[in-house]
Amino acid sequence: MHVRHILVACDASETSSSACPHAAALASAFGARISVVFVDQSEMGAYVDTDAARRHIARYYDLVETRLQVCMTLLEAMGSRAELVRLTGEAAPALVSWGAEAAVDLIIVTRHAGRVTGRPLSSTTREVLRKSPVPVLVLNDAAETGADRVGYQRILACSDLSSDSEHGLREARSLADLFDAELHVVNGYATPQWIQLVDASDMAAGGMPWHALALKRRWHAALQRWVAGVNVGTLALHVRAGADPADAVIATLRAADEEGAGFDLVTIPTHGKGAVAERFFGSTTDAVIRRSEVPVLVYPRHWLHRATRMHVTPF
Repeated sequence: MHVRHILVACDASETSSSACPHAAALASAFGARISVVFVDQSEMGAYVDTDAARRHIARYYDLVETRLQVCMTLLEAMGSRAELVRLTGEAAPALVSWGAEAAVDLIIVTRHAGRVTGRPLSSTTREVLRKSPVPVLVLNDAAETGADRVGYQRILACSDLSSDSEHGLREARSLADLFDAELHVVNGYATPQWIQLVDASDMAAGGMPWHALALKRRWHAALQRWVAGVNVGTLALHVRAGADPADAVIATLRAADEEGAGFDLVTIPTHGKGAVAERFFGSTTDAVIRRSEVPVLVYPRHWLHRATRMHVTPF
């Protein structure tokens, strides 16, 4: 993963500056430049040409300029090189198109959770994730993190033991090495209903949930073998049962928070085919992003396979 150019999507909202500390931290580590991109979508709507409407639009543009300058000032104070780019049109296509033309290596977007956990992704965030040819870092504006707290010291990589997850784990290892961070990997599995019923019966009779424990041990052994095959060195393993893989990720994040050692970043690959894989973005990736207060770095499948031999190196 070579990052020479970072695109920070700014919508001039009240929390639009929340991406600045993350962009500055990554730019410093990679020696990258930053482009703060604002897409003016006002021409997409229809307005009645009245004095009141013109005053409203004028106030809007004054507010946009103020918040854009706040972002630029913050980045400059953090020692990052940044340029301000203004585009017009529909947000997601404009961001992705400009990013491709400008050879952007990473896109940073902030999803506005409205302080409501689990709120669906906006159409802009979803479309950027679907169409971006490069990794996308999704931030949650509900997680108010100060500039001095962005460090990526504990990274959680998501895995379903697929080949795409192998590439994703290697990228996560490279990123962890760059930031001298702890790397963890999480894998979730579903417990069959028959095991739940049998174990419930055993426990009611004073026994132990033997079948569920045996299944967890088997999954843990499978994850150990898989990690050894990926050859990414020593890392911590998390195996959790859940209704779906996203439950395992969120449970791991919450358990870490309760222990006072929360994660700073989640990495997750998207898939392109397969019974589980074809739904990976539509279900697992989507759910992790919606429910996580931790930044989520999404690796597109085609990018992962193209970048197999690339490594994270500071410039």
